[in-house]
Amino acid sequence: SLEPPAKYREFHDSYRRMLELRVEAFGFYVEGAESRDDNLFAKGNEIWYQAQDIRTDIANLLVELYEDTSSLSEEGTWMLQYLDNVERARPSLAAAERAISRLLYCQTDTECNRAYFDLPVVLRPANDSLKEAFANLDLLQPPENYVRLQSSYEHLLELRIKAHDFYIEGVEQNDVEKINDGDEQWQLSLKAAEDYVSATQELLSKQ
Repeated sequence: SLEPPAKYREFHDSYRRMLELRVEAFGFYVEGAESRDDNLFAKGNEIWYQAQDIRTDIANLLVELYEDTSSLSEEGTWMLQYLDNVERARPSLAAAERAISRLLYCQTDTECNRAYFDLPVVLRPANDSLKEAFANLDLLQPPENYVRLQSSYEHLLELRIKAHDFYIEGVEQNDVEKINDGDEQWQLSLKAAEDYVSATQELLSKQ
């Protein structure tokens, strides 16, 4: 159980609440992808946007805390660096998920064609950002209690990056096999997301 100093209480409580909301949203996203239920995706989005409102406040708090890290423990320093990379990766993950979801759940030929050919436009810059975040995270040495959290998040990023690369190549080369490979990596990433959610829940239960 973590008991933050008074100086970090607001950050601690805000981040915990954001995690709780994201865990709930991820659960709806995973169920929605597996069952192809748009209502579950919509519910996930509703909860995700609530978490995003909190994220803005957290980003401002991170800036303030980074200005004075001299008093932070090794664990605290790791946490700030880890969260910074997670937050930097978040918009790219979200943009890629929206692009892929538009293809998976398109209704008309026009919608499907647009979603298909838009994939490289969205996924290439997203992957550049995700690869940078992955490289940065790979340099971090997490405290023992956070090894599973970081490793599960890195595994999720790795699978998403692979899926995006396959989708980009598949569209640009008109290669159905690569599209199928992308689908396979995407499905594996959904399982990885479940593991990341589980690791997050495990941490929350100890706080």
